Amino acid sequence: MTSVLLCLLGTVASAGEVADPASASTAVAMNADHTLHRQSAPDQHTLTITCDGDGTVKAVVVFEGTSSPLMGEGVFVLDHGTQVTITATAEAGWQFARWTGTIASGESTLEFILTGDTTLVAHFALDPRTLTVTSGPGGRIVQPGVGVFVCEQATTMVIEAVCDRGYGFAGWTGTAVDKGFLADPARSRTQVTVHEDCTLHANFEQAVRQFHESWETAEVTTHTPSDSTIFGADEGPWALGDDISNSGACGPTPNRAEVLALDGGQALLLTSSDSNSTCSDAVWVAMDESGLVHEGAVLPLDANTVISFYEVGRLDAPAVHGSGADCERPPCFDSVSILLTDNRGSVLVYVLQRPGEAVANVPNAYLGGVYREVFLDPSGVHYQRNVFDDFRTIPAFNTQNSALSSVEFRVGEHGSAILDELAIGPAAMDATIPVYAFRSSVLGSRFVTAEVEEKQMLIDTYPDLWQFEGICYFTPAPDSDPNLAPVYRFWSPVHSSHFYTTSQSERDMLLSEYPDVWTLEGTAFHVFGEGRQPANAVPVYRFWSPTLNYHLFTAVEAQKEDLMRDHSSDWSFEGVAWYVYPPTWDSAGALELLGSSSAK
Repeated sequence: MTSVLLCLLGTVASAGEVADPASASTAVAMNADHTLHRQSAPDQHTLTITCDGDGTVKAVVVFEGTSSPLMGEGVFVLDHGTQVTITATAEAGWQFARWTGTIASGESTLEFILTGDTTLVAHFALDPRTLTVTSGPGGRIVQPGVGVFVCEQATTMVIEAVCDRGYGFAGWTGTAVDKGFLADPARSRTQVTVHEDCTLHANFEQAVRQFHESWETAEVTTHTPSDSTIFGADEGPWALGDDISNSGACGPTPNRAEVLALDGGQALLLTSSDSNSTCSDAVWVAMDESGLVHEGAVLPLDANTVISFYEVGRLDAPAVHGSGADCERPPCFDSVSILLTDNRGSVLVYVLQRPGEAVANVPNAYLGGVYREVFLDPSGVHYQRNVFDDFRTIPAFNTQNSALSSVEFRVGEHGSAILDELAIGPAAMDATIPVYAFRSSVLGSRFVTAEVEEKQMLIDTYPDLWQFEGICYFTPAPDSDPNLAPVYRFWSPVHSSHFYTTSQSERDMLLSEYPDVWTLEGTAFHVFGEGRQPANAVPVYRFWSPTLNYHLFTAVEAQKEDLMRDHSSDWSFEGVAWYVYPPTWDSAGALELLGSSSAK
């Protein structure tokens, strides 16, 4: 008998003469004639299936005509060449997203032949959710807008409503509020988390408790401080006083309050003149609680209480006066300010004019946690602030049932300031931006900007080149309305002038055909185009002078008529450039009344 080592066996195995038919190498006994062939076992591979998210997988495999199911996730050892059909099924509230791994696909069912180790991951995503946003009369939704918004489940987004003039925000309603998805239903700007399909509706109401002092009902006259100086205006009586006047150490101080006729209306001018002494002089007007009463209640302070006003002032040789015990009434420096006091004694001070070295809340630390100074841009002219948010920076401020109990306007030390259109109440801030105008007699041109920093830089750095003329009009905030168009601003060193346009074709033409003449400086501000303007917007007219090589833009109707009637040989009328909100106050005229030819 001869023994032979073979890898695989044939029919000789049936004669029982193979030592181990299952072994790749074994011994064969050759006792008779036999046939022999090698039989290969199929290769095997692993199939690994997992799920990401809420869903299941089910597979059916077929090998050599025999099918069998594979249920669920796991690691399976299958023969090479096995046909695999695998299906992913999402649970309720979920949807199939994709397959990743060895095979990438967006189809929920995969069919393939197994030729190697294979890994598959079935990804499931939460069903998308919809947020339906609507708005009532009296305001609009600026973020994300009105409409139906599709997002992933549990997405958090900011939502913001802005009131029209004369309206206040009355809260959010809808299923998002009912289900507790909204962070704060009482605030006009808040966050919503969309866990399921839901709705939100913005509600507005007429601001019946709006405090609005425009001085229109006051007598146009001059008042001097005394113990009993009271004069009336729109909101009621105002008391006029002087902290140091007629004191033995300082002597009389020629302080006064004047109700002026200004720009078709009236405004209040306070003046604190130098008493030629080392004493601190100050003049103020204050309204007590009786002047803030509307329908039997003081003016409430809540999340939507806003203050807005016009102010322009001038200080004479401003310096930091008073410290510690010498500071009888803070702020303790030459200043123009508005003081607001709540019903529990917290004091919020908006400081509008002050010396350059003045520091907020110093040296007023002895007032503890009931006092806060907020420094505002001294050249702002028009101001808007959320009073409630500013009061919340005072440590002792109590947000529950808080209300304003007094308003005071002060000119401390030596200077003058004009206050007008003081409004406080439950109205969201106007989504408007002032545009400032400059004139250059040197360059023979005009310039406008909505950038506060740029405005102040020109005032501080180039007073001999650019003369500040005040606010020429107001433009809407960039994200406040879907109908806005950008105004492109160009500068020409050749013509020493700026050019503005809302036309993209005109912008592209200047860039392509006149790159050596005009340089694009970016977007100056946003405006309304023809046919998209609201009812209270006014046109800005565009003129061209071929003799001066200069464009002129004006929102003043009288100037437009004058140019067309008396200067048509120099200026060609090119129509309406865009629409803006009209100015409501003449800051340049106020500056002249203060004896100043530039901004503060």
